[in-house]
Amino acid sequence: MNRPLRILTLSTTFPNPEQPVFGSFVRSRALSIAERTPLTVVAPLSFFTGSKLSRAARRVQTVRSDAGIGVFHPRWLNIPGGSPINALLLAASVLYVIARRGIGFDILDVHFGYPDGVAGAVIATVLRKRFLVTLRGSELLHARYPWRRRVIAWSLRCASHVVAVSPELGQLAMDLGVEPGRITVVGNGVNTDLFAFREMSIDASCVLTNPKQQTILSVGNLIRLKGHDRIIRTLPQLVSRGKDVRLIIIGGESSGEPGYLKELQVLVEQLQLTDRVIFAGRLPASEVARAMNSAALLCLASEREGCPNVVREALACGTPVVATRVGAVPSMIPDERYGIIVPAGDEPALERALETALERRWDRRAISLWGASRTWKQVAHDVLRLMEQAYAGA
Repeated sequence: MNRPLRILTLSTTFPNPEQPVFGSFVRSRALSIAERTPLTVVAPLSFFTGSKLSRAARRVQTVRSDAGIGVFHPRWLNIPGGSPINALLLAASVLYVIARRGIGFDILDVHFGYPDGVAGAVIATVLRKRFLVTLRGSELLHARYPWRRRVIAWSLRCASHVVAVSPELGQLAMDLGVEPGRITVVGNGVNTDLFAFREMSIDASCVLTNPKQQTILSVGNLIRLKGHDRIIRTLPQLVSRGKDVRLIIIGGESSGEPGYLKELQVLVEQLQLTDRVIFAGRLPASEVARAMNSAALLCLASEREGCPNVVREALACGTPVVATRVGAVPSMIPDERYGIIVPAGDEPALERALETALERRWDRRAISLWGASRTWKQVAHDVLRLMEQAYAGA
């Protein structure tokens, strides 16, 4: 080409002023790619969140700028129940904004296989464009439903290339009929300007700091999938064994599980842990980084993940991690110099790992060097190369 490749990124999980931490990993990759080539984002907002009118759909501007890139927020009707027709409704919304705004692009960059990936296949077919799909974890759940599995398989076979953020997702793509040569595993990166090792393990200026107690940090939306309750249930045994420990949970309520926070609060009261568990709510990334630097360790007890950014971010801060064996976690914690991996759903194993991690002396500088070794710029370079090859028909 005699000009840079023009990219249109499609994602229903791109952050917006009403949901600033929503899909931050999508934004991070898009911004890094935009440093190298022209990129526009179409981030449709559903009219409804569950049975309620979406706050974001009511308040977010339809066109805005984010760090110098154009972002379009068309509205779309997402019918409850996850029917494949939602992908068609999503595609129609995106096609309309492309035509109305005259958005020109060479290749479509789609995040998540469903419904975004299916919509991307429809859009690419209508406009005769090539497209690339990134699988991020939720596809493992959607693929359990026969009709969704069929349309996801169709869309992935239509894609010029499939990016998987973990080997597990790469295997899913192969199981759905994608040739191995059209699948590349590219994990997420880390923003080392924010998530970096600090010389002092305890940041006295961090409001969550308590130098008298060891802090376990759990970061993620308040949904059952993240397993915050499992971590809470380990605390009584840790305390009974002489560990002066507390748990800080960073994350906000999800519209999909509005009662989970109350369940966690009731559990904390039942276990008499009100002085040891703090619900910090959503925090800006800078505060999360400070909390990570001040924590003894980070715990991820998820049932399912793709490439959990929180693990890499904690490691970049020099914070050891106890995590379940899900998604890309084994590649992020390749040996016990950086953390401990336990089977998903095994609470006794999680408890033992937390106790071991709290007793161990960790080389936090070495952990940070490993965690910071994969940046978003490197990720952008790898993904952009795949896009260029896809556009050229390679």
